Amino acid sequence: MKTIPISYKAEKPQRRAFWGEEIKGGEQILPAGTQLFHVSVLGKIKAFAPVTTCFSLNRPVLPGHIYLFRLLEPVKAIVVDETEVRIDLEDAIGKIEIYYIGYSKPGNLWVIDKYGRSVWRNKEYKIIPEFAELGRLWNKEEKERIENIAKKRPDFYHIEKRK
Repeated sequence: MKTIPISYKAEKPQRRAFWGEEIKGGEQILPAGTQLFHVSVLGKIKAFAPVTTCFSLNRPVLPGHIYLFRLLEPVKAIVVDETEVRIDLEDAIGKIEIYYIGYSKPGNLWVIDKYGRSVWRNKEYKIIPEFAELGRLWNKEEKERIENIAKKRPDFYHIEKRK
């Protein structure tokens, strides 16, 4: 499987996301073997620029193109909270493998309240065969999340399938 490089020639968006969250965890060394996820909402990435980049720890958070980062060596990270870290990719050159593994998009399951307002919507993951187990797990978790929200107040919430 082809890896995605970190390259000084990589084009990055002129406008980068503002990170205004409070940093809760400080710096930490992530061990070799750690898997992290990055989502691009602006299209596929041919190469990553050597800049500080956000990663989720257990699963992708946003809908978009999903990249799996596997640490080959320990890497320093800034821990934002229990789900997010940031890594300076310049420091990670040669210590990390990057793979494009698929994408996520808004799904068709909605939690609707008794007034007809949408409260929550699932994400649907389309993952390449080499990482299909992750896609199955994430899709199952999304469905369970929707069901659990609706079960909390069955008199108030229900699930609808919409396009």
